[in-house]
Amino acid sequence: MDNRLLDFLPRLAVPAAVGLGLGLLRKYLKPAPTSERKASAEERQRDDTRFRKYAWAVGFAMLAVAIAMGVGGYALLASINRHIAEAEGPASFRLLPSKVIWAFAPGFAALTLTWPSVFLLWKLFGDRDLAARYLQWNEQRSGFDTLRAFHWLNLLIVLPVVSVTVLALPMHSTVHDDEIRVREFASRRCFRYPYGQARRLAVTDGFRNRDGQLESRAAILVDFRPGERWSSADNGDFERTVDKKLLAFLQEKTGLSPVFAETESDLPPLGQH
Repeated sequence: MDNRLLDFLPRLAVPAAVGLGLGLLRKYLKPAPTSERKASAEERQRDDTRFRKYAWAVGFAMLAVAIAMGVGGYALLASINRHIAEAEGPASFRLLPSKVIWAFAPGFAALTLTWPSVFLLWKLFGDRDLAARYLQWNEQRSGFDTLRAFHWLNLLIVLPVVSVTVLALPMHSTVHDDEIRVREFASRRCFRYPYGQARRLAVTDGFRNRDGQLESRAAILVDFRPGERWSSADNGDFERTVDKKLLAFLQEKTGLSPVFAETESDLPPLGQH
């Protein structure tokens, strides 16, 4: 019973968080009061019928803007990361971070910037008064100031995510004929690992999770003097096997035979393999 309850609790987390968030928005970000005269019941009904039809067009516009932001932002970030890696010059192999990294910032932006963007475009290129009336109608239905809500979401969530993503843009490894070059998160420094300093070449199958189960993430490891280690898994997606061409290249350049282990922690200390 306890296990079933623990499995069920995560399913409640999302609807509970949404409900709590809506409650807080309606309490602290109430719609701005209108200075217009009180509309009759007939006028309110007419506006409600009219704007319900507009809601479909607004929804399609938001979907189009969200797709453009998400896909465009993802492509831009991935392109910048690839360009930074290519700036290292000719390389035999280029290892880039998992592509998932570039989806977070555009994804959050697509969720929180879509409605403000559509409303701004409507005001700039459409009927400004109609856009303002639709905004008022929409906020009365939702029960909170939507533009202010998204403003705070952008400040508290999207801005930090975008900042972290920008700091990740330099991340990559490039494998050259004489060395491996690495640029890490939030660092302008280029780390260089000459093959002449390589002490061990190893291949691992993955890592162990909290339950002690082996999670597949194959990696090529090269230990360098003095006490530095490079891992192919630092930049790349989860793979069950390593790149055989990369392994053969490193074996040739370092002159070392690979040592095999399930995880990094299973590797013997240097000098004992």
